[in-house]
Amino acid sequence: MQITVDNFAEKCDNMCADIGQNAESTGLNREVNTVKQNIFRILALALAILMISSLISACGGDSGSAPDVTTNAVGAGTEAETEPVLSDDLPEADYNGYKFRVVTYQKCIGIEEEDGEVLNDAEYARDRIVEERFNVDVVADFKEVYTDVTKAVKNSVSAGSDDYDMGMIHMVEGAYNAPGGYYYPVNDLPYINLEKPWWDDQIQNGFSIANKLFLAAGDILPNTLLRTSCMAFNKNEFENRGIEAPYAVVQEGRWTLDRLSELTRDVTADLNGDGAVNFKDDFYGLTSWYLDSPYSFYYGAGGTIIEKDADDIPHINMNVDMNVDIYNKLYDVIIVNKSNFITKIDNYDYAYETFTGGRALFCEIALTHLRGERWRNMTADYGVVPIPKYDEEQETYLGFVNGSAPMVCVPVTINDADRTSIVIEALSFASYTEVTPVLYEVVAKTKHTRDEESVAMIDIIIRERIFDFGYTHLYSNSITQFHRDLLAKGSTDVASTLAAGEPSLQAALEKIILSYEENT
Repeated sequence: MQITVDNFAEKCDNMCADIGQNAESTGLNREVNTVKQNIFRILALALAILMISSLISACGGDSGSAPDVTTNAVGAGTEAETEPVLSDDLPEADYNGYKFRVVTYQKCIGIEEEDGEVLNDAEYARDRIVEERFNVDVVADFKEVYTDVTKAVKNSVSAGSDDYDMGMIHMVEGAYNAPGGYYYPVNDLPYINLEKPWWDDQIQNGFSIANKLFLAAGDILPNTLLRTSCMAFNKNEFENRGIEAPYAVVQEGRWTLDRLSELTRDVTADLNGDGAVNFKDDFYGLTSWYLDSPYSFYYGAGGTIIEKDADDIPHINMNVDMNVDIYNKLYDVIIVNKSNFITKIDNYDYAYETFTGGRALFCEIALTHLRGERWRNMTADYGVVPIPKYDEEQETYLGFVNGSAPMVCVPVTINDADRTSIVIEALSFASYTEVTPVLYEVVAKTKHTRDEESVAMIDIIIRERIFDFGYTHLYSNSITQFHRDLLAKGSTDVASTLAAGEPSLQAALEKIILSYEENT
């Protein structure tokens, strides 16, 4: 029988009754009271401990917000252990002050000092943890322009030089150059474990051919986490219209494109009565930018035209019926429901200004937007939810990662794969324990999103991300952008567009596969 607070008293009575019966049978009646008193003192203390433990368990439930880990290798600021215990499983090593050199266009590593900005200071702490653990010096060669990172890695490798241990390289540029023989295969680095939770589990799908993987992403790249797509909604407008916030719908798996279409239908309105709807004066059900939202909704619904076979070789599958159906849902949300769909590059900011000005119910964004001054100064409260699913049968929400995000690459000219992989894995794990929890707080608990629901939503958004091979490797091929281009024209001509673009896509894909075979 398991002892609980509820059955504890009954258990005590039974034990003392047994003692009394034994005492009477042996003639020890004078000692029985003393025995009972001592037993009750012990059991009363045990009961108090049990009750306190129960209260602590009830109050300390898992919020699902940030990674909660314990390790003997790297501390997370506390000695208290929690389950499950996570470790990076790295061996001890002393690298005698070795300078671990990173070339990057993102200021998220090699942080030299604290400046009071919480994310910067968390990254600073992470670097110091790894430096002290392995006696290394993490230094960054920062480039202002992402193309300069690409050039630095390519020039170094072409010269046969060991100038860098790691690069943080632009996603699309990195994928484009992956077949060129510049990068060390990430999945061949001995101490990098891509099964660990601080690495994205979708990177193989988006970046490998024949199990050759040259780019990786995960918690070591906080700016890549922040480039994950999601949606903001105006809490005040939801309340004013008597609509329940979509948090519960998300948790129940019912947040779909159809539901978004329902919520934004007949919402766009000409408030000033001038006979035309414009972003400066009127109200929209949805506002978004055409170089972001078509990708977010399409990939969030599971859309793709490139699949992999059992040998990890990509091939075309136009999935015409599926792609037509997904596109029609996007068309309903963006075109039929008269959203504020900004297609001119010079007017990029208008998509977000409309929402932060309180003139839209929803806005498609990346998490990084929430750190901006405009969002901090927004008058209305807002919440954050993931990109909707295709339908309720879709297993998970999928967050599209914008191609401007950085990826980890390792130059093929490194001279110590053990050291390189140990430091990268340690930085990744320390990012998971030290940086990502702070990132959750920065994004989810801004001035206008202070609620536990937003924290839970951020967890869903960050941990269910999608990388698509067609997007990462074939971005320049127009057919992989069919949803964006057709929406910009207000067209529904999906089937003929896919058919017309297939030959050029096939030729481009075959060229990439051949490059991997010949150069890697």
